[in-house]
Amino acid sequence: MLPFWLEASGGKSDSTGIGSDWEFRIRELNEKRDFSEDAKSFTYALLRARNSLQIHRSSTRLYLQIQYPHVLGWDSHNFDEKSTVDLHQAWIGINLANNNSWLLSLGRMELRYSDERLVSPVDWSNYGRVFDCIRLQYQTNSLWADMFFSSQSERSFSSWPESAPEDYFYGIWGGNKDREFEFFFLVNNLYLKTPERKWRQYLQQFTAGSNYSLQVLNDMKIQTDIAYQFGYEKESELSSSGDQKSAISAYLVRLTLMYSPDILYISNIKGGIDITSGDDIITEERRENFDNLYHDYHRYNGALDIFKDGYDFGLMDVFLGADILPKSNSKVSIEYHLFRSAQSFVRDGLFSSSPLYLGNEIDLIALYKPIPEIEAEIGMNHFYSFTDWNDEGTGNPWFYYIQIKTYLELILQ
Repeated sequence: MLPFWLEASGGKSDSTGIGSDWEFRIRELNEKRDFSEDAKSFTYALLRARNSLQIHRSSTRLYLQIQYPHVLGWDSHNFDEKSTVDLHQAWIGINLANNNSWLLSLGRMELRYSDERLVSPVDWSNYGRVFDCIRLQYQTNSLWADMFFSSQSERSFSSWPESAPEDYFYGIWGGNKDREFEFFFLVNNLYLKTPERKWRQYLQQFTAGSNYSLQVLNDMKIQTDIAYQFGYEKESELSSSGDQKSAISAYLVRLTLMYSPDILYISNIKGGIDITSGDDIITEERRENFDNLYHDYHRYNGALDIFKDGYDFGLMDVFLGADILPKSNSKVSIEYHLFRSAQSFVRDGLFSSSPLYLGNEIDLIALYKPIPEIEAEIGMNHFYSFTDWNDEGTGNPWFYYIQIKTYLELILQ
């Protein structure tokens, strides 16, 4: 995908383009995410402003983006005591071939792959997610591949101690555009600073898998996400002594069936199952819970983000949803989730403190765009707990929100 300022010039490598865009978003929330029945709700607002500058000349591209994230009202969601303007993205790209088939990029950038089940900038987040990265991209009319080496930039966690982890993430992601098939091989190396102030690697994790979309009929599509993780992690993360390791063996399987009916205002119906493996009490020498990496936690496993960090005993998410288009400039989306443990030992009752069924969730979102530059969004999200599965209570978390986003794009040359 070419940036808009390059598309405006026809994608020619000898053209010059300058552009800028502005985004302003404010979201008012009222929420009670605690499972305790006595917990109180909170009301606060999130503000995020972003401004970017893009320059393209000959074979070189420059992209700069600053952002101002802030919390109004209830400040417990701020990582810092005060919010400041930060450099969200700053990268330079160089075309290494006249036909734009090879692009080398270096700097701070967002990474987004496939359906964002594993790697995403998380637009819902007030800060987003970026990486300090060097990336080599190759593409033809039908084939493409990205090779990258990166470190996640946690610029918002300034209150973290000096022992914040060093996170190195690299690998290859590619695919065939015509067949809608993608493959990936990813590596995570994590280091922590010990009490003796020495950096020590405690995780080396490999993730291999694929994403495939198959058009079954003119109005039906099946999409699969499959991934397997292996490697090791050390049992004592911060200790500088001992090398006892736990092997990693974990998996992800996601199957989605999408149907586009020509019925009233319904544009899309989808349903499927999302399964991630979890640890058990039988193979203690292995870590078997799947690491969701840098996924878009708000789009998957429920918008309440209860399973943002996964679930230790394996998570099975059975979902069903629909998109309704009352008008061309509006959309209503509704989604239902049934959550249960994916582990057989839980199903067989071998671990009584972890129930089989966890709860269900309903997410409802309405979008309206009166003009292309303004988007209004209203959301309602409710979780109904089946049991006191997290030792916090049997209350039902929820949140409501209203959001206004404005966007302006300007091509200067």
